[in-house]
Amino acid sequence: MGNALVLGLAYYWLGIGESSAAALVWSAALALVILSMACCLHGGTLVFFRADQPRSLSAAFRTVLRHIAPFLAAVILIAAVYWLLAQWAAYSATPALRIASWCTLKLRKPIKPATVLRAFDLVLALVRWMVVPVFVLPMFFRASPPAMARRRRIRPPPPQPFLLVRRPGAAPVRARASLAV
Repeated sequence: MGNALVLGLAYYWLGIGESSAAALVWSAALALVILSMACCLHGGTLVFFRADQPRSLSAAFRTVLRHIAPFLAAVILIAAVYWLLAQWAAYSATPALRIASWCTLKLRKPIKPATVLRAFDLVLALVRWMVVPVFVLPMFFRASPPAMARRRRIRPPPPQPFLLVRRPGAAPVRARASLAV
């Protein structure tokens, strides 16, 4: 039901013209509302099905609504990264032609531009599906409601002047900890 509402609003958003400044502002505001609704819907679902809490739909959505701003910022940032990768994919045909031409000139063996473009596409796929997620998943975890709650609850322990050292086969002995860094 929630996905149908989000998709219906997105379909309406596609039909909004941008002929005036007011229509453009309305389009941008509606896009932000649609993105917020999608983040809230999917974030609430993930919090609801988390194993460490009792299942309460209203509590799950309240948790997500309290932390929607950092999650929405992370979604907008990743959308911008993937948009830049799409721009790179569209531009990569020009360097592929130049590199293929240079390789043909220097190596005296014909190199097809499609071969170089395939190599560019392989690198782009690796960046899209391996490199970006390695950086993005920890960012989403830090923006998730459980991580934010843990950051507020957990405080570092006070510094301990003694360390507990245990030799194999001996009783525990208290030794003075070194404060030198």
